[in-house]
Amino acid sequence: MLEVKKIEAFRGPAHVLHGVSLSVKEHEVVCLVGRNGAGKTTTMESIMGFLPLSSGQILFHGEDVSSLPVHQRALRGMGYAPEGCAIFPELTVAENMMISRWMSAKSYRRQGALAGGNGGDIEERVYSVFPEVRDLLRRRMQLVRIAAGCLISIQSQVWRSSGVRISSGLIRKPEFAVPLPPGHVHLAAQSMLSVQRALQREIEELEQAALAAARMAPAFKILQTITGVGPILGMTIWLETGEITRFKGPGNYASYCRCVNSERLSNGKKKGEGNRKAGNKYLSWAFSEAAHFAVRFDARAKRFFERKREKTSGIVAIRAVAHKLARASYCMLRDQTPYDAARLFG
Repeated sequence: MLEVKKIEAFRGPAHVLHGVSLSVKEHEVVCLVGRNGAGKTTTMESIMGFLPLSSGQILFHGEDVSSLPVHQRALRGMGYAPEGCAIFPELTVAENMMISRWMSAKSYRRQGALAGGNGGDIEERVYSVFPEVRDLLRRRMQLVRIAAGCLISIQSQVWRSSGVRISSGLIRKPEFAVPLPPGHVHLAAQSMLSVQRALQREIEELEQAALAAARMAPAFKILQTITGVGPILGMTIWLETGEITRFKGPGNYASYCRCVNSERLSNGKKKGEGNRKAGNKYLSWAFSEAAHFAVRFDARAKRFFERKREKTSGIVAIRAVAHKLARASYCMLRDQTPYDAARLFG
């Protein structure tokens, strides 16, 4: 795919590259190792055309690109990801990723063909290996948990001081004011309210950035057919899951999502618990959230939850719903089929 033949290059008066040769086959990874100043960056920049060659040849898919400018090499499918943060800070994550689309449609069609797909798959493939958006959603989930703690703290403070219970929905309204007389207790509750509102602004900003990127990767939309699962939660599950084919079956996937018991049994008797921290905690949180929404908005899920709660407890029942949703999500992602509540809950 790429062949470099005895190239030589200079940085100013310094002769850096002396007859460097290398080759990279399709689907092959080649590492260039050397001490500082050995010429690794100079080699990469020479291959891309940022530095002119004094001699030697560079072939890309059999074509001599040695004399082509940088943009012509990029149009042929060559790319360069430098160590530095070479991005446009004024643009969003999605907009930075979309810049490369402006090269040419022909280039993207060729890249898709070389990768064994079509040009339209490129945004999805790029997005699927872009971990920053997943980490952005992880941060959003952490902020949601902290904000929820602030709401509970405000509710508890008001109830203890006045005997009045207020809903979280009321606290979230912009016009809400702490219903307590001036004093230290009022100041404590007001401080928590200020923190909650600041967190909510940050959460909304993270969600907007994630949704802007989500427009580039429609594969996660199949998860939005689950009752109560919107774009943010669906994208969180999809990104945290990765390639669904790496799981042997729905049971393995549910275990990875921490939606199964971690008890150790011997002869039917419980001998202890372990591996509670194995798997993906973010998927565990995501499916718990999805379970709460399903119970709230899906009549079948609610009936299943009520039956379980009568025999066990509310916590066990909601985890049972989460377990079912995790297994269903595996089948949906594997087969690309929409959610079927009747099949799942009966």
